[in-house]
Amino acid sequence: MTNQKNHYLHIICYVAFFSLLFLINYNDLFTLKIANASPMLLVPAVITVSFYYGEWRGFFAGLISGIFIDGVASNIAGFNTILLMLIGLISGLVITHLFNRNIYSACVLSLIASVIYFGAKWLIEYLFIGSADAANYLLFYAAPSAVYTALFIIPFYYVGILINKIKYPQ
Repeated sequence: MTNQKNHYLHIICYVAFFSLLFLINYNDLFTLKIANASPMLLVPAVITVSFYYGEWRGFFAGLISGIFIDGVASNIAGFNTILLMLIGLISGLVITHLFNRNIYSACVLSLIASVIYFGAKWLIEYLFIGSADAANYLLFYAAPSAVYTALFIIPFYYVGILINKIKYPQ
């Protein structure tokens, strides 16, 4: 019974964490933008969930996060939902079957996922449409944003450790 209470407590903490990241990512008062690089904070957050809890919880974290992002984003409908869902599932599978569970593998996985996210965004929103600014977007926005987003896995890794240490009081 205590494990089930701890599980619910962890879920509540992650929901609060994701809500905070969502609000930070989509407000105009406080921005984390540096020059042209703008991070997508929910990509490393989904990786954190799949890192600690496996592929299916990462899948559902990506699904729910993607639905909320698509609700406020002005890009192709369903893009973020599908992409974050796949990132959560695949990163959970990779961390379970290929990588060790340490900070180095989390950083590599975050960098790969960020490059995939911003690369797919560039392909769909700029290259396939035939925009004249496709190369500029890739070099001056997508690449720096992918690296900047990947760096957020370091504090999120330790936030995940702190959340996992929370125990329901007896």
